[in-house]
Amino acid sequence: MAYSLKWLMALCTVLQATNTNRREIEAAGDLQVPVEAISAWDGVRSSFSVTRGEFASRDRSLSSQEFRTSKTTVKRDGKRYVYTTETLKGNQWEGEVSARNDKYGFQLKRVSAGARWVLTELSSMGADEQVGIQLMSKVGDQLTLFALTLNTVSLMELVRTPNFHITSLENDEGNSRIRTLKFSVGDPTARLSDGGLIKFKAGSIKLDTGNHWLPVSYALEFRSGQTFSFEHSDFRVHGAVTYPAKQSAVCTESDGSQWTLGTMNVESLTAGAPIPYSEFTLSAFGLPEPFEPRRRIPPYVWMAALAAVTIAVGLLLRARARARAA
Repeated sequence: MAYSLKWLMALCTVLQATNTNRREIEAAGDLQVPVEAISAWDGVRSSFSVTRGEFASRDRSLSSQEFRTSKTTVKRDGKRYVYTTETLKGNQWEGEVSARNDKYGFQLKRVSAGARWVLTELSSMGADEQVGIQLMSKVGDQLTLFALTLNTVSLMELVRTPNFHITSLENDEGNSRIRTLKFSVGDPTARLSDGGLIKFKAGSIKLDTGNHWLPVSYALEFRSGQTFSFEHSDFRVHGAVTYPAKQSAVCTESDGSQWTLGTMNVESLTAGAPIPYSEFTLSAFGLPEPFEPRRRIPPYVWMAALAAVTIAVGLLLRARARARAA
């Protein structure tokens, strides 16, 4: 009897432990990004929806690991945007522009700061579709507030990707405002809505719950074995939002060695002020506006015109016949 009782107690202990593990696994599988975080990010994005910004960056090319210096200016108003990048090559600043307004999108290039802009791509914007050359359909949050991106991937879009899975969400021991979110991206071919490929497989983000859940730092594990670690600093205030004006990044190789990936600094940032429509057009870069496409004449107009001509010819012939008879 005593043996049976011990066996029953042991069985109960095992079942209880199994149920506990199952609940923990289910809880981990059901982890979601807090609703208040999503709402806070939407609010931040809205407050920066009309933005002018100037950035300076110095980063290394992953292929050659040589540093390159770039200057970027951004103008964005809803779906309209102008994104200009000038990169120092030798002693010349080579420039590129990607832009979109309500009627068309375009891309420009020039070989030096004093050279003329050359149109390289032009596309018209339809109400339901984009006709012509496929251009970048949106400007990521990194162009106006890189606190909302993870290595150029929109944080808000990432967390809504089906392949995004939270592995843990914990409070920081040293700071009660900070929560550390660890995640994985299951599919190595996962793509975002704009077609961009998610190249990292996992990562962790430190989120400041006292400042709209914005990241203060994050680390990304790439499929190549490299880990990129990003730190935000030089926080500035815009309205109710405190945003980072500086971002620095370090790459850790699979063997543990480290090297500086680069830095990005916000030189100026103005949000909320209206931007004239003309600044999103080719005219702003000294180029003529594209011709308006000719409207196609509907078939019924041609048929009506043909009928009118036929009636006119008939009446003319009838009049001549009467004149001869007379």
